[in-house]
Order: sequence, then C-alpha cells, then structure tokens
Amino acid sequence: MKPHIHLVELKKGAWVTQATILCLVLGMLLAASLKTQQNIRSMSLPSSRFGSLANAYTELKKKTEEQSKEIEALNKKNTEYEEAIATGSRDKQALNDELQRVKVLAGLVPMKGPGLIITLNDSKKRPVTGAQPEDLSAYIVHDTDIRNLINELNATGAAEAISVNDQRVIANTAIRCVGPVLQVNKVPTSQPYIIKVIGDANMLTSGLKLPGGVFETLDFLEMIKIKPEKEMFIPPYSGSTQFQFAHPAEAKKTEEGQE
Repeated sequence: MKPHIHLVELKKGAWVTQATILCLVLGMLLAASLKTQQNIRSMSLPSSRFGSLANAYTELKKKTEEQSKEIEALNKKNTEYEEAIATGSRDKQALNDELQRVKVLAGLVPMKGPGLIITLNDSKKRPVTGAQPEDLSAYIVHDTDIRNLINELNATGAAEAISVNDQRVIANTAIRCVGPVLQVNKVPTSQPYIIKVIGDANMLTSGLKLPGGVFETLDFLEMIKIKPEKEMFIPPYSGSTQFQFAHPAEAKKTEEGQE
C-alpha cells in the first residue's frame, strides 16, 4: 500500500507544478498585454489624425455648400429687384436688359443649350515596365489637364458657358490641386471630372482634337471621353464677386490722342 500512496502523491505533485507554471505563463502574457494597451493609448496614432482631417474636410464642404446656396438665393433676389425697377420706364427697361446681358457674360446666371460633355478619369492602362516617376504621373488627371482643356475650348471661339463638376468657370476661377484633392472655385471635388461646355459641338470637338493638343495625350491613355449633348444645364457662379481694391476707371488717352 505504501508504494501506491507514494506514486499518487508524486502524480499530485507533478500536476501542481504544471498548474503553477501555466499560471506564471498566463500572468506574464496578461502583463505584456496590459503594457501593450498602455503603449497604444499613449501613442498618437496616425489614424486619429486622419479621422480629424476627414471631419474637418466634411465640415468645410458642408459650410461651402451652405454659403453657395445662400449666395444663389441672394443673386436670385437681386434679379427680382432689378426686374421690378425695370418696369418703371423704357429707359430703365433698356438699362436692365443691358445689366442682364452683362450678368450672362460674367457667368452669374444659369445657362442651358447644346454642347459637349467631357469626362476625365485616371488611366486604367498599366504603365510600361521600368517607367520613371514623372512618366507614372501622366496616368493621373491633374489640374493642369483641366486648365489646358478649358483654354483649348475657349480658343475655339465656340465655348459660351463652361462648368467643371457643376462649378461655373469664369474669369477668376481657380482650378488647382490641394494635396490629393482638386479644388474648383475653392470647392473640393473628385473624379470623375465632368466638364460641360455650351456651344457649337462640332467646332468644339474639332478644336480639341487638333494634333499635339492635350486631347491627344489623354485619349491615348484612355483618360477622356467626349459626348455631344442636345441640351444641358450649367449653374451660375456662386462665389464672391466683391472687389476690395479694384475700381472702375475712365480710359486714359495716349499722347497721340488715341484711347
């Protein structure tokens, strides 16, 4: 009986030893886990920064949209006042007609008519093996591509109204990249970039497709599509039109007596 009791005691002792070792290992793992969590909490992770930037971007975009709607409402109210004034006499009516014509030229009223819809996207083609960084950049739509397209549309003499992603293009429109975001009239926008232009579709298309133009490169990389449209709507410019330093001035005559 004694040898059997001794064997049972040995088995119990081995179990206790194994349990003790297991508890020690679990304790060490738990301590390491707690330490890791503390380190994570004390670190300023990039993801938190990206989250704050995304929230700031959303707030800025929302504020911009609200201001655009407010400006549009004020412009509409201003037009109503102008029309009310014009009902007084023929002279006032003629003055109001001229004012409305100037507002059309300035891009302050919505326009509709036939023309082209031009769609731009990054190329889906694969760059050639061993391409340099500057070559890879050609596969991406840049602000310069859009500006060059607009310049060539205006150069045709047929473009009467232009917008980029429903942002009206006027004389002081800025189109530029701000980090990964492209801004038009200071409004963030993204792909696809849809350029609407009202005018003679045939003349506009011919002007864009001249050899050596921006269309040639974009078309080769399958980044541009052109579609004629019988009628489209282009919204008015909704940004600020106030000048702080510039004022109307009379034309000065030269020494030869010419204006």
